[in-house]
Amino acid sequence: MSRRLFTHPLFFALAGGLAGILTGLLLGTLALTLFDDEANSMEADALPTMHDVEVVVEEAYINRIMVESAGEMGGGVPLVAGHLDLLPGGRANFEAQLRWGPFEPVVEGTLGFRTSSAGSIEVVLLAAQLGRLPLTGLVPKGALDDVNADIEGQIVERVRSADMELVAVNTGETSLHLYLQSTE
Repeated sequence: MSRRLFTHPLFFALAGGLAGILTGLLLGTLALTLFDDEANSMEADALPTMHDVEVVVEEAYINRIMVESAGEMGGGVPLVAGHLDLLPGGRANFEAQLRWGPFEPVVEGTLGFRTSSAGSIEVVLLAAQLGRLPLTGLVPKGALDDVNADIEGQIVERVRSADMELVAVNTGETSLHLYLQSTE
C-alpha cells in the first residue's frame, strides 16, 4: 500500500506544492533579511564651540523648495509630491511620491544631515521603504550626489560667501541649522 502512495500522481502534486511553498518562504525570508536595513546609525554633528554665523532654515521653506525644484534637482526619478519632517539630531523623515512610468508610488524613509570632509552639507539616506518593502539596500552608492551638489549650490548662492566654511549641521523640531565660520 505504501508503495502505491509514492507512485500516485496526487502525491507528486502535493509534494511539489509543499516544496514550492517552502522554497518560496525560504527565498522570501532570505530576501527580507538581505534587504531589511534598519535606519543606519549616524551621529549628528557636534555643535561647534565657535562659529561666526548660524543659518536657520525652516521646515516649511525646505518642503516648498523641494517640491518646486524637484524637476531641476538630480535623482533620476521625477518627484510628484514630497514632505520632509525634521527631527532633532540631524535627521528627517520623508515621504516622496514618485512618477515611475504609469505608477506613482510613495516612498518613505529617513535622511541624515552632516558636514562632509570637504566642508559642505551632506544628505545621507539612512532608510527607505515602499510600504513594508525595504529599499535602502537597493539604492546605489552616490544616488544622492546630484541632490547634495544642488543643495550646496543653493546654500552658496543664498547665504555663504567665499570666505565662510560650513563647520556643522544640525536639526531641531522644525528647522535645519547650518553653522558657518570665517576662513580669514
